[in-house]
Amino acid sequence: MRNRIEAGAAVGGLFLALAALAFNQHWGCLLGYMLLTCAGLAFVAAFANRIPVLHRLPLVGAPRLLVFPSVDGRSDLTVRIPESGPRHVLLCIGIRNDSGQDVQPAHVNFLMSEGIRRWKCDHHGRPEDDGRWMRPTSERIGDGDPDTYKDYWAITRSFPAGNSVVLWFRLRISRPGRYRFRFKVNSPVLHKELKHDFGIVVEPLEGEEGVVEKLDALIDRGDELVAALDDVYRDDEYEHAVITFIFEGRMAIPASYHETYDDTRGDWTGKEIGREYLRGEARAKLALLYEIRRRVAD
Repeated sequence: MRNRIEAGAAVGGLFLALAALAFNQHWGCLLGYMLLTCAGLAFVAAFANRIPVLHRLPLVGAPRLLVFPSVDGRSDLTVRIPESGPRHVLLCIGIRNDSGQDVQPAHVNFLMSEGIRRWKCDHHGRPEDDGRWMRPTSERIGDGDPDTYKDYWAITRSFPAGNSVVLWFRLRISRPGRYRFRFKVNSPVLHKELKHDFGIVVEPLEGEEGVVEKLDALIDRGDELVAALDDVYRDDEYEHAVITFIFEGRMAIPASYHETYDDTRGDWTGKEIGREYLRGEARAKLALLYEIRRRVAD
């Protein structure tokens, strides 16, 4: 966009200079006015995305981004929590750019109700380091927002023309209620800042826990085992904890995944049967549990 503005301003300036020269040298009023018109059109083309009404024009107008949030693969943003404790959800935010222009640079802020344990993650739910979690902001989301502060994540990236971008977040929600979210994109390409507000409704789970709820608890334990410092467990305790985790993982998943689960092994090459070997086994099983959880939750 900056290149388009610079190019439009340069062309407009050139036509403006030629128009001034035409009037000064008495080349003819018609030629001068034609050059002035060309200069005006060049400036309008350069800044049309910021001009009301003109921002809707194809080619020279502002691109439009569409936002589609979903939870565990569902557009119904309702989550149920078992009495046994909190559960994780995978929040997906899809952003579609149907226009013929790239939106770049795009400054993205993602706000959420304060206090939710959260990670930026990949589509399996495994944490990744994209963007930065910032200090809470006092921005309120919608009317009647009772919370003074919001946690938020920020990144600067691009949204390519004619393409979609998908962002994933893993949330650990502990209590029923309504949680507010706001996804914002600010860019010189856009007519104005994009704001998309939505909420996740969390209800108590009635009845027995399902596969997703059981996998939530197992994935929590697997994360802790993989990240545990050596002095947290004695060697025999760590071995027992990993074997129990692997066994309970097999019991929790549908039978159709048993063969794949059994065949999934860690990178044990060059390692003795010890803590690092067990950590590798736990990491391999955990990665598969992430994928199974994603599939059964769809």
